[in-house]
Amino acid sequence: MIDDDTVDRIAIRRALGSLELEVEITEVGSLAEAREALERGRWRWVLSDFVLPDGRGQDVLAAARRHDPHSSVIILTGKGDETLAAELMRQGARDYIPKSSLTADRLGSSMRVAAALADAERMAKAANAGHRFLADAAVELVQSIELEDVIRAATRSCVGHYADFCVLDLDVTDAGLRRAGFAHTDAEIEERHREAVACSRPADGFGDWLAACDPAMPMDVDDGWLGRLDAAGGGPLRELGPRQAITLPLRGRGRMLGYLTFARSGPPRFDELELPILRRFANKVALALDNARLYHELEAALAARERVLQIVAHDLRNPLGAIVGATANLLALDMPEPARRRQLELIDTASGRMRRLVDDLADVARLEEGALKISPAVVTPTELIDETLAMLATRAHEAEVGFEVDIDERAQPVRVDPDRGAQILWNLVDNAIRFTPAGGTIRIGARPRDGSMRFSVEDEGPGIDPEDIPHLFERFWQASDSGNNGRSGLGLTIVRGLVELHGGRVGACSEPGQGSEFWFTLPVADG
Repeated sequence: MIDDDTVDRIAIRRALGSLELEVEITEVGSLAEAREALERGRWRWVLSDFVLPDGRGQDVLAAARRHDPHSSVIILTGKGDETLAAELMRQGARDYIPKSSLTADRLGSSMRVAAALADAERMAKAANAGHRFLADAAVELVQSIELEDVIRAATRSCVGHYADFCVLDLDVTDAGLRRAGFAHTDAEIEERHREAVACSRPADGFGDWLAACDPAMPMDVDDGWLGRLDAAGGGPLRELGPRQAITLPLRGRGRMLGYLTFARSGPPRFDELELPILRRFANKVALALDNARLYHELEAALAARERVLQIVAHDLRNPLGAIVGATANLLALDMPEPARRRQLELIDTASGRMRRLVDDLADVARLEEGALKISPAVVTPTELIDETLAMLATRAHEAEVGFEVDIDERAQPVRVDPDRGAQILWNLVDNAIRFTPAGGTIRIGARPRDGSMRFSVEDEGPGIDPEDIPHLFERFWQASDSGNNGRSGLGLTIVRGLVELHGGRVGACSEPGQGSEFWFTLPVADG
């Protein structure tokens, strides 16, 4: 309320009191005081006398609209006429009320209409700005299908429009949340803090905490918020000076992809008109991220298909050539029985290699589809190990390697499909034979571990580079110096799939030049 007449202020206050409005009234008596008050925030209504000691109603109107173009300014005066009223309305005043006709009903009606007009204007402006923002952001988000480009577009699009800075966290299934994107309205600040923000990460349980706090609503930033958004205590984010923030979940095609945080370091605060825009933006970001994920999965699938074709062509070519050659010899040559038998053995060995490749491909396909069925039974570790080593005895003899078995006296029977259990161990021992030099020893062990039985196969081969170990059980993966001689690279993938199908775990440890140990666990049989 801006009026230098104490009596008039009392009358206006009395009229406001009878309206039963829950408002806080600030009273000033001059244009200078009004300007100071207007700078302190956005006012729902501005009621001003037309004639002030240091200005006029037009001056109040201009100051109010400079701070808020949708200000509800109502001019109250004992002087003036219809021409002046029309001019003030043209300049943006919501109403012009002569003090002589001021009543509670007249003032209340004017204030309600003024507030409704201001709200409608704000909503229209916010909607138009929001539609433009969403349209521009949609174009930016589809410029590239590369994940990093999508993340960059997502964080850069909103800063300057709805946030002072933005942080994007991706849900990496095995490793939790990863801080993947950061943008700030000030390029210098962004560059200075980029590395520190990238190294930060949300605290464990961030998603559960956010869901309990209603993630769709803005939150005032405090130490608790900073500690949740940065497990290390909010150091780099604290330096950015956030005052208010809103974090929205990113869901794409039914799966959680991550979270997008919008933060403001000063006024204005988030309002109810901006929240629907931010939610729609988060939905567009989630769709773009999921499209990038699907694109990369498709690329990986195509690359895997090409790899399959290369492996199959390579692995079938050699045994097929051997079969063709041996068959030609049998048909074209009259050879003694020992020579003839060697040709037949060659055909049998080559066809066996082809059959194993086809079986491996079929097993991998069934494992990935969840279609491979097992029939667990109670098997002792001794039975499983002895059966497997018997199958590989000839191969070990030809390779000039020996077996050493160490079964702990506390070993217990396990629940495992006998054929699949033998396949798991066969793959690991066969792998060890391939890499153990002539005269070496392969150690096979079994011992209790955390309620399961842990089986291990140790070789005396060249060892594995630490950087390669995380990839050992990936489909078709082979180290460049593995000396696999064109082997398909499916054996360890099948081992992992079969072990996990039984509810166990699998792993490997090695150092270059020190040999390797591959291990897996199987559940102990009940009773």
